[in-house]
Amino acid sequence: MKSTEIFSGTMAVMVLLTAMIVFCVFGTVLCPDRRLNKREELSCRALEQEYERQLRALLEEKGYSNSGVMMNSITQVDGDRSYIVTIHHKKIEALDNEEKSALAAECREIEVPIRNCSVYFREY
Repeated sequence: MKSTEIFSGTMAVMVLLTAMIVFCVFGTVLCPDRRLNKREELSCRALEQEYERQLRALLEEKGYSNSGVMMNSITQVDGDRSYIVTIHHKKIEALDNEEKSALAAECREIEVPIRNCSVYFREY
């Protein structure tokens, strides 16, 4: 009698844990698809690459060729995106704060071709 009750309790716990795991996995997998569909995501990626290309061209023009450019994106629930752009270059790191601010201002003048997008530059 007791072994049947233990077995039934164990099976109930196993079924419950399995259901929770399946729910969590599907929730994680399906969540990004709700924000943007594949076509919109590919479009955003292409626009991000174009923006990065323009930014690198400006930096090269200013004498900072081979700069490290890192873009971190944050996607809001409504689909709007924000980016934090970090630029690495030895010459930039050697600039004083005024010169760094002036360079960041020039970088901000590049028109971001992404709809509803904000770009923030991390302080060097």
